Amino acid sequence: MTKRTDKSKGLGLLAAALGLCLALLGVATPALAENAVTAEVPFSYAVKGELAPKDAEATFRIEATDEGEALLPVSDTVTAKPGNFRFDLKGELSQPGEHHYRVTQVAGTDKDWTYDAAEFDVTVFVGWENGIAGSTLNQIQVSFFDKDGSLDKDPGFVNTCNKKPSSGKANTPAKTTKGGKSVVKTGDTTQPLWIGIGVAGAVAVAFGIWERGRKANGREF
Repeated sequence: MTKRTDKSKGLGLLAAALGLCLALLGVATPALAENAVTAEVPFSYAVKGELAPKDAEATFRIEATDEGEALLPVSDTVTAKPGNFRFDLKGELSQPGEHHYRVTQVAGTDKDWTYDAAEFDVTVFVGWENGIAGSTLNQIQVSFFDKDGSLDKDPGFVNTCNKKPSSGKANTPAKTTKGGKSVVKTGDTTQPLWIGIGVAGAVAVAFGIWERGRKANGREF
């Protein structure tokens, strides 16, 4: 009995010593594998105005607002025609979390246009698949906030073309009044009519004078 007891005590002391060593050294925690993450940030772009070209292009910019951001845009700017466009964000992540960005329009220089000066703060949340820690980081949620901090469910930009269509009416020369008399401007379609009436009146007067002279002299023709 004494030998078994001494042996058990020896094993106990050994186990205790090993436990103490592990406690002092610490147990290594396996590192989480990095995941290749891709997030899409969609926007809309529209134009308005009677003469707005339907294919008018505009350029938009995205920038990270967090320092040391690991999820970065593939391109800082995107040039798009009216419709939908998006920014693609990519990076290697090992932990879930939020990523923050700001999207604006690069204002154009055409004086016939008014460019939308809207600003949007974008939050991209990346989470574990099905909420299981250590699984794949593929749960992505994108939220948009306007410059006032209000949630915007339909973020987009609208540019306005300020050109106006012409009236389409032919220019008609106007009459001006000078000295109380009507003066017909050059090109007025009524001018030939007035000339014709004047000529006819002069012919009638001449004929009347000739007729009176003929009767007075007793001439017959």
